[in-house]
Amino acid sequence: FKKVDEKKFPLIKLKNKITEYPSTAIIINAANEVLVSEFLKKKIPYMNINKQILSIMNDSNYRKYAIKKPKTLKEIFKIDSWAKATVNKKI
Repeated sequence: FKKVDEKKFPLIKLKNKITEYPSTAIIINAANEVLVSEFLKKKIPYMNINKQILSIMNDSNYRKYAIKKPKTLKEIFKIDSWAKATVNKKI
């Protein structure tokens, strides 16, 4: 196997970060849902998806939500809502 070129495939950086905190996967999934929807509506270019996902992980509140270990659906929805609202503000 060859090493993945991070310049061509920047989201490969998420491979190690996805398990960094308990709620990182929730945040990435929520952001991706919004971004793909906006792309399908032709409101953002395809290449913006990876940039926006990486930018949400650099948001000042990212760690605050990512470190939470949700125990209920309500907690999952709160993290999901934060991620979606944050992405919507950035795009």
